[in-house]
Amino acid sequence: MLLLGAALATDPLAAGATAQCQNAKCGGVDISYPFAMNSSSCPMVPAFEVSCNDMGNGVYKPFVGDVELLSIDVQLGQVRVGNRISYSCYNKSSRQIDSNVWELTLTGTGYRFSDSANKFIVTGCRTLAYIADQDYVGKYMSGCVSVCRRGDLIGVIDGVCSEKGCCQTTIPKGLDYYQMWFEESMNTSGIYNGTPCS
Repeated sequence: MLLLGAALATDPLAAGATAQCQNAKCGGVDISYPFAMNSSSCPMVPAFEVSCNDMGNGVYKPFVGDVELLSIDVQLGQVRVGNRISYSCYNKSSRQIDSNVWELTLTGTGYRFSDSANKFIVTGCRTLAYIADQDYVGKYMSGCVSVCRRGDLIGVIDGVCSEKGCCQTTIPKGLDYYQMWFEESMNTSGIYNGTPCS
């Protein structure tokens, strides 16, 4: 889950615009001005247009582009969105590391990642992961090392990032793109029975 800041300007025309636009709901999420669903006349800007996607079996979820929208807080100028989790797992059969890493770009949309509500969190027992801006242009790059002795996770509390098996770091203000990757030289083959994934 990510929290994004949105450039929500106060506009004297907003009152007139809200009169034209009807509030909507999709998947339990209230969609109100300056956001609107599937209409070019109501959203304040194109980046605030929300699609209500049919996920099957009568389930609908709101999306902005290809990112799932979880909630909107117009007062704080923030939206909460779902985000995919990158992973790197030891495959016992192939004796290889299977990885799936994600990036997310908000460049040119008016959104940015909230530096106060988000962290870069890495879990695992032999894990080094990096996060950087686009094309390694040197504005931002950071990393985190997560370790635990011999795969020992005794005392780890679910949902709490303490020293064992978890590392977290801040992200900078104004970040509108990130990519991440795992350090491939971190060998988890010796601890795959207890902690196969990062």
